Amino acid sequence: MRSDMSGSLIKGKSIVDHIIPITPMNYLDSSITLNLDNLQLLSLEEHNQKTFNGKDLSFEPPKERRVNLF
Repeated sequence: MRSDMSGSLIKGKSIVDHIIPITPMNYLDSSITLNLDNLQLLSLEEHNQKTFNGKDLSFEPPKERRVNLF
């Protein structure tokens, strides 16, 4: 498999990433969260660099909005 971001061959773990990140302002917007055109395949390293590079990502949806998927 190849990374959608860099085009390089993914030799280790891969992850599907949202191109437009999920935020407290858009997490209920299905055109962002469920849109297949908003997804890209990345290596785990690329994903972690993109997602966690100096960002505070603490986000807890309100209790009344939490969904148990399992």
